[in-house]
Amino acid sequence: MWVFFTTTILLVSIGVVLFLRKMNTYVLIARNTTYIHEILSAEFKSRFPNQDVLLATCGVIDARKYVMSGSLAVHHIATAALTSEFGSCHLDFMNVGMSVNPTRELLIHDTPRILYFAMQLEALIFHVDTNVPPQHILSAIKSKRCLIEKEIRKTQHKYKARGAPPWLNAETYAFMNEQAFAGLRDELGIIPSTPGEQLDDLFQELIQHKYWKKINPDIIKSIFNNAKGDVDAVKRFISISELHNSVANNFVKLANEEPREIAMWSFAITLYRLGSELLKHGSSAETHEEVKFFGVQAEAAFMSSILCDSFCLESYFGIACLFAPINKDVSLEWCAKYKEAEDKLLNTPNEELNTGQLAEKNNLVPEPEEFRNILSLIAEKAPHFLPDGWEENEGKSLRDKINEIEAELLEA
Repeated sequence: MWVFFTTTILLVSIGVVLFLRKMNTYVLIARNTTYIHEILSAEFKSRFPNQDVLLATCGVIDARKYVMSGSLAVHHIATAALTSEFGSCHLDFMNVGMSVNPTRELLIHDTPRILYFAMQLEALIFHVDTNVPPQHILSAIKSKRCLIEKEIRKTQHKYKARGAPPWLNAETYAFMNEQAFAGLRDELGIIPSTPGEQLDDLFQELIQHKYWKKINPDIIKSIFNNAKGDVDAVKRFISISELHNSVANNFVKLANEEPREIAMWSFAITLYRLGSELLKHGSSAETHEEVKFFGVQAEAAFMSSILCDSFCLESYFGIACLFAPINKDVSLEWCAKYKEAEDKLLNTPNEELNTGQLAEKNNLVPEPEEFRNILSLIAEKAPHFLPDGWEENEGKSLRDKINEIEAELLEA
């Protein structure tokens, strides 16, 4: 019996020793949890109804691999956040207090609440990651309390001086914004972000990203403002621009050579041309899947063109043409939007327009008779100098073409 008892003690002692070696990570957990807490407090404070939800979110982000694998339940982390207010640990599998008189100790020593939460999170992680009994885990963590508290304070100081490590910023932003974590955010009780907050987060992320960071942030901000809170419109603009390398191949150069308003007009024209090319590819596609793919891409390009500049009338026409054979109501809707945009452009004083918009406006004015006679002469003597389809579209404005689309759809 004595031998068995001694052997048991020895095995437990060896387990605790090995566990203490493993506890080299206790500082890392405390550090990361603190960084996450600082990021969330600084960047997402309005998304948390109380400190309990904020702390629980820190724990879920830091212990994400355990949560995603199902080995650590969200409600255990949430309970740890609740009981951290009293400096105690009352999880189902741990009926051991973190301190003898936790409430009094907390008040007397003014201990930061995140300390008790970090200690509980470590206990949870070590519990699912080792075979050491909970009581020994808690005893070991309590013995390291001073070092854990020191690491927390040091990390808070580092954050104020130079922010958090980029990878932790990225993980925290991803958890708070990406659709993949929407279920966990709801389970924790995180308040959904408003469109304005989502756009602010997206803007801050974009201006630090690869080629986008080479563009004047004021230009990007103006495009975001044009969206009027429509987050999907902005995401569509970013996606289609990156998918077809418009940022690297066009936007950076245009932004550096032109004033902000002209750059935005140039972005709009670039995206309109992209939409036109995609529309042509779709018209010659052989399979239904290819037609659908090019159609979706063309629509995104035209709509993103309008996002950059609402007076890019060709893009309204492009969408009307795109939907004419597949959705009568949508095509008619875009015909109406074209007319509304054209009327607005014609009624805007010239001094309020940039040079691109002014050229667009001048194109709406009927061509002088002399110029039309010159075009007719070119068509007769040197037709190869004129664009394809000129003869059938001679003298037709975009408004004429829109009216034709409407007439055909209404007769169908």
